[in-house]
Amino acid sequence: MTRMGQKLKKLKGRALSSDKILLAFLILILLAGASVYAYRQLSSSAAIDAPSDFATTAGNMQIGLSWKKSDSDQVLVIYKTAGYPTSPTDGTLLYEGNGTSYTHTDLVYGKTYYYRIWSTKAVEGEWEYSNKGAFASASPYWRGLDGEKIQEYVEFNGARIVGADGHYVELSNSPQARNPTWQALEQFLWQDTTDQHLYNENSFVCADYAEMLHNNAEKAGIRAAFVSIDLSSSSSGHALNAFNTTDRGLIYIDDTGTERGGLNADKTVNLANGSAYIPISIFPNPGYESQWESLGTVTGIRIQW
Repeated sequence: MTRMGQKLKKLKGRALSSDKILLAFLILILLAGASVYAYRQLSSSAAIDAPSDFATTAGNMQIGLSWKKSDSDQVLVIYKTAGYPTSPTDGTLLYEGNGTSYTHTDLVYGKTYYYRIWSTKAVEGEWEYSNKGAFASASPYWRGLDGEKIQEYVEFNGARIVGADGHYVELSNSPQARNPTWQALEQFLWQDTTDQHLYNENSFVCADYAEMLHNNAEKAGIRAAFVSIDLSSSSSGHALNAFNTTDRGLIYIDDTGTERGGLNADKTVNLANGSAYIPISIFPNPGYESQWESLGTVTGIRIQW
């Protein structure tokens, strides 16, 4: 039992003066009026106009709301994620005040948010709300730290990178992906099987390996980049990946496999313009040197997160 209930119970059994009864009644009214949802709907004869031009604008993990209203009115904005609110108590209170805009932040990508707005004003000492409320809805989009989208093609200088079969290389990014530690990245590479695909000029080349490793990493919650480089020894260049580790900084990973398979092909490489491109095995194969053959001198580097 609440304190109020206990106090009222103590009052029972003894006579109260009319002044004390009136005071107790006024206290109860004031307590009820303190609730954010203490609104009464007006009769049609005294209706308040609902806000007009209620609109939403999708943003990066946020939604902007705007509306027009009478200067004397305040507004009440309620939202839900499972259909429009039916009343000021059906949903979550988002905004209450006399402004004409509000930004709903920290939202979830892929979810639709449904809003309803009412005008409110004090009428004869009571807060009343408009008989009708305006509706609007929107879904936020997502942009990563470097402007990346959920799905995007790999493009450099207006041209799209293609795989061995001619398909456009497409990256799948995850809003939940984060920069890993080196240990987490190393564990992911050990378990990932991208490097076990057989290299084939007609079906699976370096761009395909880099595309697959990127998408597998993002799916596993690891933020990844697609890297395209120019080499002095090749007119077509080469593709690999980059990871911005939290403890070792930017790490370049070349996961391009071999034509015969059976070898672990997870490799790191020190990438710099003017330097030889010589990968080093992360998990050296028994009977093989850890250093791979040089692919030539690096003459250009492009990174797309």
